Amino acid sequence: MATSSYLCRPLRIHGDHLTYYCSASAALAAHVLTAAIRGGESARWYPPIRRYLRNFSHIGLSVTDLDAAVKFYTEVMGWYLIMPPTAIQEDESAIGVMCSGVFGQGWEKFRIAHLSTGDRVGVEIFEFKAAEKPENNFEYWKTGVFHFCVQDPDV
Repeated sequence: MATSSYLCRPLRIHGDHLTYYCSASAALAAHVLTAAIRGGESARWYPPIRRYLRNFSHIGLSVTDLDAAVKFYTEVMGWYLIMPPTAIQEDESAIGVMCSGVFGQGWEKFRIAHLSTGDRVGVEIFEFKAAEKPENNFEYWKTGVFHFCVQDPDV
């Protein structure tokens, strides 16, 4: 099936409609065209669809002792150390300006290390100036990261 500059192929049948996936030239977005099996083409267009699942890139963790965290994740978990603990200052450098855009003004300095898991998920570990370890480190009733799971091939 061809519709103007779109080359379409059947995607799935649902009810009495056949859904086509249409890919166009680079200048045009991909759309899903629904055509009735009995009635021919419909002029009904849907928003662009995503063709691929998105991968998880990285997670950022805040700790009170960066060196202990790096030691644990590299020695116990076997993760790769990509960038060793590095000090970052709030200044006019490219990294300083970028961090001010993320954290706002007044963060002064922090230390950071970059690691990678066996399946290439990045882990950024931050140690901020005057980082505080909460008395109750699991406040399940508050929003935020609830947990993350690591798969061990030996378990």
